[in-house]
Amino acid sequence: MIHYIIYALGDSAITIEFAKVIDPKINDTVIALSGYLKDLSVEGVVDIIPAYSSVSVIYDIKEIRKKHSSASKYVTEQIEIAIAQCNSQKTNASRIVEIPVCYDVSLGIDLEEMSVSKNLTFEEIIAIHTSKSYRVYLVGFISGFPYMGVVDEQIAAPRKKSPRTKIEAGSVGIAANQTGIYPFDSPGGWNIIGKTPIKMFDAQRDSPVYLQPGDEVVFKPITLEDFRNQESGIRSHESGNNQREKLITQGSLHIAVQKQGIADSFQDLGRYGFQHLGINPNGAMDKIAAKAANFLVGNSENEAVLECHFPAGTILFNADTLIAISGADFTPTIDEKEIPINSPVLISKGSTLTFKKWKSGVRIYMAVQNGFILDKWLGSYSTNTKAVAGGFHGRNLRSSDELLVMNNGNAKSIWLNSKIKFHVEIDNLYNFEEIEILVGNDYKFLTNESKIKLLTNDFLISMRSDRMGYRLESEELFLSEKLELISSAVSRGTMQLLPNGQIIILMSDHQTTGGYPKIGHVTSASFSSLAQIPSNKKIRFKIISTEQAEENYIIQQNYLRQLQIGCKLRLKEFLTEIKQI
Repeated sequence: MIHYIIYALGDSAITIEFAKVIDPKINDTVIALSGYLKDLSVEGVVDIIPAYSSVSVIYDIKEIRKKHSSASKYVTEQIEIAIAQCNSQKTNASRIVEIPVCYDVSLGIDLEEMSVSKNLTFEEIIAIHTSKSYRVYLVGFISGFPYMGVVDEQIAAPRKKSPRTKIEAGSVGIAANQTGIYPFDSPGGWNIIGKTPIKMFDAQRDSPVYLQPGDEVVFKPITLEDFRNQESGIRSHESGNNQREKLITQGSLHIAVQKQGIADSFQDLGRYGFQHLGINPNGAMDKIAAKAANFLVGNSENEAVLECHFPAGTILFNADTLIAISGADFTPTIDEKEIPINSPVLISKGSTLTFKKWKSGVRIYMAVQNGFILDKWLGSYSTNTKAVAGGFHGRNLRSSDELLVMNNGNAKSIWLNSKIKFHVEIDNLYNFEEIEILVGNDYKFLTNESKIKLLTNDFLISMRSDRMGYRLESEELFLSEKLELISSAVSRGTMQLLPNGQIIILMSDHQTTGGYPKIGHVTSASFSSLAQIPSNKKIRFKIISTEQAEENYIIQQNYLRQLQIGCKLRLKEFLTEIKQI
């Protein structure tokens, strides 16, 4: 009988935990169950994330509630059935992967320090590191980062007290008894002992992540000359796969970015099915506004929208284009004339869209009829700036960028003759007074005083907040005991307690795994509200049940569904009226 516990990871995810230790046999069970659940294709499940000793299942509340009265209960039941039926000893044969590594001191920037602290020569450190194979227990933190173990105690080393702001891609490091490889240039606190020329992550590959959970890795030492030659050879064989260029011939309208804004990017509802590879889901921060903007121009809810922050960019339209803007209010203006938000607006050829003045909110979403022509990556148009994939060339917009819009002939100047206008109301879907949360699995370890503070204190959203996480500032919260946690899955809205007693809330670009205590989770229904609260503003939390969180979300989604139907009818009237002119 396998021992396990099941706990909620917010209102749209569940974690199965088998232990709190790093053990290859337990990890075998994790990988076996992950594969079994994937093969089952459980209704509504969008992601399965294996970690060291746990498996987390991410699911779509709305999809499951179409047939079942409780999404959490349904998924829990399916998980328990899967555990009973799964042969935990049956795993796919491990791949043995050889990774060439140059341990030259110019690349192994911490070799000298380790040599002194461990009283070992460079050669001894290299010999110990290459003397065994290492299991890939999980891939997380950032896309393609493999957590491998177990490192010989002779070279095990704690993370650096002060992490570097940049570790180069390919760097091989040690942290405690783990070894890993940085897939991107990234901040990091691991001890770097070498570098591989192999690209651990490449968005253009069919399988972008080089190593996967369950692989066995053997490090092979190479010379600096071999490293340079292999690195050069790999670079020369890289080739792009720009889907956007392939679509240009289908006919498009041009929109020119005259002046770039702050981190303007394309997003849809997110990229799911790849978090087991450390690939973060991305997606619109405010999904309510993103959906509303799309509905207003007759698009599906998952069509890509342009997410902008203030000050937003300036955009020139080189053809008549039907657009809608939702979310924050930055006083959108066409040729010096203010236009409404939450309404469809026809922009005539040669007009310029600017955002004159901040009024409220943090992010606006602009949809265009028929959608933008963009790069689709792993099933989503959402921009992943780390992977440099998805959206517009995998990056934020810059001045002089030309955007392309699918054109099927509906958005013609004939729209100018119609006087029909309409507006949708979505303010009722937001609650900025209280952010509703669920207790996390580690909430029970908070001191009683800290539990009270969590619900009575004001929490300031720090200026250091971004799409990856909202850092909060308030009185410190404390745990009743020191926790020794190993990395496990996190989800959108997870509230982690940092060592300094402050909270970080994981947002749309969140990492897939984390090791800090999870004391709470922002509910799915409250997430859009949180995403529109500016930095330097204070928020308060209210704890509710999973059942209430689900109901609140379903009420919200049902309202949006009615809004979508209403928009379709009004747009149909719009076209009918035009035909009669």
